[in-house]
Amino acid sequence: MVKWKFLFQALDAIEFSNEFSLMMLLLFNDTKICMKINRTFLEPFMIERRVQQGCPLVLHIFLIIAKVFNIMIIKKTKIRDTRGIQLSIVHRQQIMA
Repeated sequence: MVKWKFLFQALDAIEFSNEFSLMMLLLFNDTKICMKINRTFLEPFMIERRVQQGCPLVLHIFLIIAKVFNIMIIKKTKIRDTRGIQLSIVHRQQIMA
């Protein structure tokens, strides 16, 4: 689980283009979806926690986060900080494959 804010900070930290970051922001920030049940569309609702199932960007998001964690681990080992990396578990956003 990763906060959206962390994802956007990660995109900036590993120097993705502003255009790509903006596209991700448009896709995942304040997004509404509508479900169809028995040939009837329900009222649209906000996606608050997850990426839609089957989203082709999930793999890429996972790789971006993995790269950032790798950078964080390398920095910690260079300064010989053996306490590890502090990760918050409060108010998380979930990215599911």
